[in-house]
Amino acid sequence: MTTDYEAIVLIGHGSRRPGANEALERLSEFVANGAAGSPRVEPAFLQFAQPDIPSVLERIASDGLRRIVLVPVFFYEGAHVAHDIPEIVASERRKRPELELTVSPVLGIDERIASMVWDRIGSARP
Repeated sequence: MTTDYEAIVLIGHGSRRPGANEALERLSEFVANGAAGSPRVEPAFLQFAQPDIPSVLERIASDGLRRIVLVPVFFYEGAHVAHDIPEIVASERRKRPELELTVSPVLGIDERIASMVWDRIGSARP
C-alpha cells in the first residue's frame, strides 16, 4: 500500500481499563508494517488515555512532518466522530496552520469484517 501522507494517526476512543488501549497500539504497528514508503503511524485517544490527538500532532509536527491523515477507528459515526474529532481537528488547524490535516471516513462496516466474525465464532468457547 502506498500513501502520499507523511504520517497516519489512528484515533481510538480510549479506555480506563489497563491493557485495553494496547489494541490500538498493536493496530498501529500492523498498519505501519503494511505501508510502503514508511509513513509514520501513531495511535491517539479521544479520552481516558494518552496520548491524545493534540499531543500526537505536536510530536509529529516537531519532527517536520506536515501531511497527516487521521483515521477514526470506529464502526459508525457517533458523537465522537461527528462532533468531537472535527472540533479537535479545527482547533489544531488554527494552532498549526502549517499542517495539512485530512480526516478519513470511519472504518465502518465492511464485508471483510464478516469473515473475522466467523473466525471468532469458530474460536468461541462455552
